[in-house]
Amino acid sequence: LQGMPGGADMKQFATTYSTTGINGEFGWFGSLPAVTEFTGSKQYKGLTPFTHTITPKEWDLSLAFKERTFEDDVTGTAATAAGAVVSRCNDHLNVRLTAFLESGTGSTYGTAYDAQYFFDDDHHGTTDAAHDNDLTGAAATGTSPTASEAEAAIGAMLAAARGFVDDASQPYTANPNRFTVVYPTEFSHAMSVVLGSNGTLGTLAGNSVTNQDSGVTGRYYGMTGVCNPHLANADAIYLLAKPGMGSAGPLVINLRRPWEFMTYDSTNSELCADSREVRMTSYGVYEVGYAVWQDAVSYIFT
Repeated sequence: LQGMPGGADMKQFATTYSTTGINGEFGWFGSLPAVTEFTGSKQYKGLTPFTHTITPKEWDLSLAFKERTFEDDVTGTAATAAGAVVSRCNDHLNVRLTAFLESGTGSTYGTAYDAQYFFDDDHHGTTDAAHDNDLTGAAATGTSPTASEAEAAIGAMLAAARGFVDDASQPYTANPNRFTVVYPTEFSHAMSVVLGSNGTLGTLAGNSVTNQDSGVTGRYYGMTGVCNPHLANADAIYLLAKPGMGSAGPLVINLRRPWEFMTYDSTNSELCADSREVRMTSYGVYEVGYAVWQDAVSYIFT
């Protein structure tokens, strides 16, 4: 299992772009055309475009100390606080990504590219069937699953994800190696039993998922998990694919301007010289958004 200090690993599930204008418009493609037999002339087909707009926001975190605070700081407290500013700013993207993830069952932050909630039971890769990436199931003790219940939930999520198709009726995700389970800290024990180095995923009695990775004891396709301390609702887990293999992944970052960190004191600022202060300021411009719903499944325990 991966630890997630500050939630830094959430960025692995997002594709990062950088725009130069006020807004960033991203064209998520519903599908590539299906392969057809060559009969003497090329059959050029277009992509199915969906426009998604992500407007970067300005973010700031700043501190001010009296110069004597630093001069008298024999314990290093002020210096530690300065380092914490950098860490918190760098972690903020993960806070935003997690907030979007948890709000995916509604429209707080908008919808998926197909105008459905990001987690919804009515996505349409094709017109003949609806796809459900918003699953629910009962837990024996409130909303906290046992190891067996967690394993059954992961199996259901994998089955759902492998059934998603695109607009050309082609399987969207055939390879489960792209997926990682993201869960809250409250589920750490159950998830360590299921997804640890000798995890039981695919082996617990009553669960239909078959272990198909002979090189990794007990784990279905070497499935791993990430504990995310930013998850505020201790009732859900998420199956997320990393970007790649022709997909943008479930989330996107419009990174207009990475974090900048500046320090001002009496040597480089008249204002600080007058007030005898040391000022630390930071500034970043970015926002996150939803990308491909086929790369994500949620499971809420009830």
